Amino acid sequence: MKNESKKYIKEMLKKMSFLRILIVEDDEIYIATYRFAIERHCKSLDVATNERDAIKAITDTEKRYDVVITDGAFPEYEGASFMGHNDLTPEDFRGKNIAKIAKEKGVFVIGISSEPKILQSENIDILLKKPYDVYELWEAIIT
Repeated sequence: MKNESKKYIKEMLKKMSFLRILIVEDDEIYIATYRFAIERHCKSLDVATNERDAIKAITDTEKRYDVVITDGAFPEYEGASFMGHNDLTPEDFRGKNIAKIAKEKGVFVIGISSEPKILQSENIDILLKKPYDVYELWEAIIT
């Protein structure tokens, strides 16, 4: 790795160290990935695994998030990410609802989906397509 790259990464992680981040994800594999990639680099990291808990966290007057990273789809059954999205209904794509509430609170929103066109919304500041690499995620967070 070049010295310029190392310096850029250090600067990126320093900016992230002041941020309070909420991850909205129902897939344990992605949650573990987020924890590994982000948790030690930010001020705080919380996780909500469904729409109800995400909205409760975002609207909690005791907390104030700088960034919300939301998945697009939240089906009512386990294992959807392994089965694909072919059998999901429009109601399963709750990421837009979460993004709307976060934007109303003035929070920066990153949407992550394997089908980003479905998640596209004026309430989402940056849209990443699964799979993504950690540098893309870090850059999106500090934008």
